[in-house]
Amino acid sequence: MKTRLLVLVTLLSTLLPAPAFAAATDFALRLDPGGGATEPGGTVRTTVIVTRDGDAQDVTLSVPRPPTGVTASFSPPVVASGGTSALTLTTSELTPVGGWTIVVEGSGPSGTRQTVYGLTVGHFGPCDQYANRVPGSLPGSGATAVHPRGTYFETAAAGRHTACLSGPQTADFDLYLQRWTGSAWATVASSAKTGSEESISWTGAPGRYRYGVTSYSGSGAYWFGYRSP
Repeated sequence: MKTRLLVLVTLLSTLLPAPAFAAATDFALRLDPGGGATEPGGTVRTTVIVTRDGDAQDVTLSVPRPPTGVTASFSPPVVASGGTSALTLTTSELTPVGGWTIVVEGSGPSGTRQTVYGLTVGHFGPCDQYANRVPGSLPGSGATAVHPRGTYFETAAAGRHTACLSGPQTADFDLYLQRWTGSAWATVASSAKTGSEESISWTGAPGRYRYGVTSYSGSGAYWFGYRSP
């Protein structure tokens, strides 16, 4: 009897289909680029990439808590996971100067997901003539930032280095240029006038260089631009 039952159970197990399990369905958000800068009243754009995990689903995009004076528009506002949408952020004259973290949200059947965009709002001032122009901000007195973008650049020929700094009127920011000696960074030129409008013009040999922006007093957003030989 036991043998017959065992044979029957074995036979049924081979005939019955295995239970089906629903595949996990999810999505995530990514921005390219993840940040940008503009003057008050200007516009920045980025691409929202909706990644797909499992079956496709419709995702509704939004910016739930934009900064003062900032409006967001998506094209399209609803995108299937695995697709993209163009996000346009438009500032106004009421948008405060500074750095802002903007939450971008996507809602779909599997839930709500978020990512962030770093927006810098400031005034170009005299630095708008520089093609190599980047935004930055300093949190307070004694703070320092290195440019371009936290690293250095190299020149293959001798020539003139020029740079510009335009910061907040309520702060005193200084600008300096350094050259690598082989063992340390040496300051070769600087501008430390009262206020946050600084410029440098210096002629030097080929080598490895970097700029520094430091706060003597105050905090806020700034624009830095430079040209190299």
